[in-house]
Amino acid sequence: MSPWLGMALVLGTLALCFAALAWWRQRAQPHPELTRKLMHVLMGLVAASFPWLFDSTWPVLLLAGTSMMALWIVRSGRVSAARLHDTLHGVLHDVERASCGELMFPLGVAAVFVLADGDALLYSVPILILALADALAALIGLRYGQMRFNTLDGYKSLEGSFAFFLVSFLCVHIALLLFTDTGRAESLLIGLILGLLVMMSEAVAWRGLDNLFIPLASYALLKAYLELDTAALSMQLGVVVFLLLFVILWRRRSSFDDSALIGAVLLSYTVWVIGGLAWLTLMLLSFMTATVLALRHGAGIQRNLHNLPALLALCAPGLFWLLIREPNEDTAAFFAFALSFGAHVAMFGVSRIHAGQTHLAWAHLLPALFQAWSVLALSWLLFMPWQTALSTLLPALPLLAAATYAFYRWQPNLIDCPRDSARWWRQATLAAAVSGAGWLWMNVTG
Repeated sequence: MSPWLGMALVLGTLALCFAALAWWRQRAQPHPELTRKLMHVLMGLVAASFPWLFDSTWPVLLLAGTSMMALWIVRSGRVSAARLHDTLHGVLHDVERASCGELMFPLGVAAVFVLADGDALLYSVPILILALADALAALIGLRYGQMRFNTLDGYKSLEGSFAFFLVSFLCVHIALLLFTDTGRAESLLIGLILGLLVMMSEAVAWRGLDNLFIPLASYALLKAYLELDTAALSMQLGVVVFLLLFVILWRRRSSFDDSALIGAVLLSYTVWVIGGLAWLTLMLLSFMTATVLALRHGAGIQRNLHNLPALLALCAPGLFWLLIREPNEDTAAFFAFALSFGAHVAMFGVSRIHAGQTHLAWAHLLPALFQAWSVLALSWLLFMPWQTALSTLLPALPLLAAATYAFYRWQPNLIDCPRDSARWWRQATLAAAVSGAGWLWMNVTG
């Protein structure tokens, strides 16, 4: 088929769907979320046909760019005909929440089409998950959602998340059974793992970014899991379930909100996949130590104090060292990774020791420093040769002390330490500086 004819067919079909939904909206006055999600489904089903319509990427990129420009014009209100603007805007934007989802949708579709490089399965399955699972989750949550958890966009429901998982699982499992040579056990495991991870990705996304996160995460996970055997997939599923149960059981002890806890599962899984058990253990020990410090120095844990952006800022330095590690020689990167999380443990300890104290001598910061250093010592002694562990523990102490004292001097209002973005980026900056110094020291000394 001619690419121009294919593009005309796509645009004509989308225009017809838009007009039908606009007419139905005016006649039946359905809930705005229902209209929005029906358009979401129709757009996804049309996009799922792209591998059979286009042999090259440029028509899809052109369609995505044109769609994003048209949707931005509708969103901004720069349409000359007021009635046309009201009709188009009503289908997409009647829901009263800030979202750029309609702009992320074509971007996500185009990105996965380019990455799939002609593989219809690797492209269509993520798009079907985006089209069907996301829409059904929103509608189930709207109609039946009773058990809620908080996110950056307000609240989502466990019922909606379960619906998302179920549809994602079926999209993957059925597609692999019908259209590939993947075995039954492997297709079942891939569906379960991918469904859980993408469900959590959707749960933590905000402002419509799920329309980008879902297809990209689905593509990356599906491509990786198709190369694994049953034993490896079983290990993957076991780690995901363990991390999810760990966070659920630790939820009442944590000051993170629900979206940050779900994000912690995804980040921990990423750390395990790339770095392995030693890196994951150090991250979990740091997480638990920070919680125990809160119990010691405060009256108790206050929920929802730390959100997803705070979690991302706190983990960013460590994730950097994880990503640049050399697989065959990662001692320096692991040392820097450990220092970044140890510095955060020390800084959390400082904020809690100082809580309610008008005057605090620097010597009173020693418990926070010792606790952070102990986390590093335990992790290194568990997973590193004891000679290497002992040789790195000594230089870690002054570096952690520098982070502890710098935070004590730099962070304003420690008596009632604020939890704003400036505080998290201040901690992230200090953790990055200390871990960078540790990485340089390791490379210089060999």
